[in-house]
Amino acid sequence: MIEAIKKFANGYRAVGIQATMGMEGHGFIATIMKDGRVIGQAKDYGDGGSTHLDFPLREDVDALLSYARSLFPDYQYATDDMFFGALIDYELAIKKLRTAAKKKLMQADETKVDQHGVAESYVSWNMTDTPENRARILAQQPNTVFLNDELNDWEELKAPRKPRR
Repeated sequence: MIEAIKKFANGYRAVGIQATMGMEGHGFIATIMKDGRVIGQAKDYGDGGSTHLDFPLREDVDALLSYARSLFPDYQYATDDMFFGALIDYELAIKKLRTAAKKKLMQADETKVDQHGVAESYVSWNMTDTPENRARILAQQPNTVFLNDELNDWEELKAPRKPRR
């Protein structure tokens, strides 16, 4: 699951996500990073318009738009909106999953995946993550890959105060 998200994100991360509410629904404001470097902000005010990109360097905008177009070749417009929508959803889902993983063991359910190959659900066992509990599960289901381990590989990033120019 996490590897599929990393592949989709291609080094892009959304951090410091703030929810917004507009006339057309919900949106977000987020700091965008690429390979650990802040490249700017993306803002969707929930007003029905496109995502506003506040990136100081034009080459960062061009690279992002080019990558977003490659992900959604059937669409002519708003590919960056679709990319950011999915990226924000993944970041928020991982945050919730990391919280849940503190209390139970989990496994991604790969039987149903979204258009980017990311599992849409997971199986959980209401038992803490201990070697004994893992052994009990593995005795019954030897091919289990614990989502808890994958989540540990996801680096938690904090939004810096200002993007570098």
